[in-house]
Amino acid sequence: MRVGVRVPGHDDIVLASGLRLDGSTAGADDPFSAGTLGQSVIKQAAFALIDIGVLDPSAIVDLWLPGQPNADRVTVQMLIDQTTGWTTEYYDSLLVENLLVDLERVWTLAEALDQTATLPPVAEPGVFDPTGWSNDVGLVALAFVVEQVTGSSIADVIAEQVSGPLGLDDTLLSDGNDEPDNSTWGLFVLPGLTESADLRDLPHVGYRTISPDLFASISTVPDLLDLVDAWGSGDYPGGTAPTTAAFVPERQLFDDEGQPGVNPALGLPFNGLCPCEPGGDGVAPRRFGRQPSGIGTQSLMYHHPADDIEVVLHFNSDEDATNADLVAIADEVHDAVLAAIS
Repeated sequence: MRVGVRVPGHDDIVLASGLRLDGSTAGADDPFSAGTLGQSVIKQAAFALIDIGVLDPSAIVDLWLPGQPNADRVTVQMLIDQTTGWTTEYYDSLLVENLLVDLERVWTLAEALDQTATLPPVAEPGVFDPTGWSNDVGLVALAFVVEQVTGSSIADVIAEQVSGPLGLDDTLLSDGNDEPDNSTWGLFVLPGLTESADLRDLPHVGYRTISPDLFASISTVPDLLDLVDAWGSGDYPGGTAPTTAAFVPERQLFDDEGQPGVNPALGLPFNGLCPCEPGGDGVAPRRFGRQPSGIGTQSLMYHHPADDIEVVLHFNSDEDATNADLVAIADEVHDAVLAAIS
């Protein structure tokens, strides 16, 4: 486990506990797979390109993706908002099946998108369908469109538009061949099995390239502190993260089951940050942030608007841990820090 804490006016605290898979002591600033963080940094790169006039959010995607369903009615903005109406079964029905055939295959984004072009849409363009939205093929399509308009790889665009401006020296989208030498690998359990597998023993190219929004992101605790700090302050290249004043009333932030991540007032997911817990004042959440997870990795990155304390936590073990378990630890860290500075 690694944890990082940022408090205004104080030095950052970055700590680690436990061992790497090779038996050596874990480092607090070791790079690790940040999993679904790729969803947000791909969107952030798109926002930056829109801001400088390189990417047109109103452009129709059939210019680049004529084979996708309803491509003549889907816009770049719909890719960002995940309102394409395209299949939500990319991960369950296609991604795993294709990965297991050849873990060493290098996928282009075009090849990955070809796997979904024949699947029927689940909604009309412009309609947000929350079921399976985190695996929306629209984010793969957004990365592809960004590559087409810039002539650069999505990894290079993120380096130029996101990691560079924010000083995230250890944050990148990896194709499986450029992973840092000191990367920390985790354990995971394959579907239907009970024994944990060691990520070091498996090729990484296939899953890094078939879905970069889910698997390609690599980062560190210090970088994630910088990133959530930028989001929390609104210093967000090409766009503005939802800050306390920008949130709709609390009752509109959560669905009937209390699940965060979607703004029902707009019918859209939040870009970058989600409201992660009610704050009790009817207006703002107690915290907001991201829970980027993936194969062999679980992470939390939270900004607490009431006191500006930020907490980042990374975890991996051969024992199962739910997000609720990790959230409880992150809350204990926050509360301890708040008590210490009060």
